[in-house]
Amino acid sequence: MGTTYTNYVKVCERLLCGTPVGDGIIGNKLKVEWLERNVTIIDDDNDEESVQRYVRSYIPQLIGGCLFADKSNRFVYLMFLPLFEDFQIAGQYSWGNAAWLIYTGSYVADLALVRMRLQARQFLYSCVHGTDFHL
Repeated sequence: MGTTYTNYVKVCERLLCGTPVGDGIIGNKLKVEWLERNVTIIDDDNDEESVQRYVRSYIPQLIGGCLFADKSNRFVYLMFLPLFEDFQIAGQYSWGNAAWLIYTGSYVADLALVRMRLQARQFLYSCVHGTDFHL
């Protein structure tokens, strides 16, 4: 993955229920604690934009443990947040595949790992079925 120059504070201002300050945001990661403190319950009289901001703030809390979380589970990655800017478009994404790729660590940079897994599967198959194994 390459370097990005996204200003995630501005992304949070535009898309979330507030703007993280201080240690609430570090680089491209937002503290889960900040989300928990700043996502408030919405009222029936909120406008559509307020409801969308609430939902965008709540989604990382819901799926932070599998899709957005870093290894410490104290931060969520903000690189996925812009994908929720338009909910009509976001509904067309293949979120299951994205979660699987992140969960298994099968990023494009890890194609060697994917190849090793496939080779291991082929090797086991050849052992069970008595066939030749080819790399």
